[in-house]
Amino acid sequence: MSTEHPTTAERRPDLPPTDPPSTAPERSDLVTSWLRTTVPTIWGATVTAILAAAGPHLPAWAAKPLASALGDESTALLVTVTAVAVWHAAWRRVEAHVPRWVARAALGSSRRPTYTRNLKSSP
Repeated sequence: MSTEHPTTAERRPDLPPTDPPSTAPERSDLVTSWLRTTVPTIWGATVTAILAAAGPHLPAWAAKPLASALGDESTALLVTVTAVAVWHAAWRRVEAHVPRWVARAALGSSRRPTYTRNLKSSP
């Protein structure tokens, strides 16, 4: 008779195998990557919304082109994409020179993800 506890993973084949420790950084990097994409997108959309709200309060020389750009859906989308790109590029340049909490608020994470090549072979 065995002295092992009957609930160990070796005695219970119905338990799913646990992930090896090496996958933890990959998941962490996946979350970091997702945050560093999503948060600047939210900021870019916010900048576009602020521009749209500020338009009527601007002088006519600035309000007219802004209203024209944000009045059409395709150009509004282009403005949003441009705002996201500028936001992300600007913060990537300054993130090393600002406190971590500022970079975290602007980019979603103060840590850059690392990408490693998966060497597992396909079955």
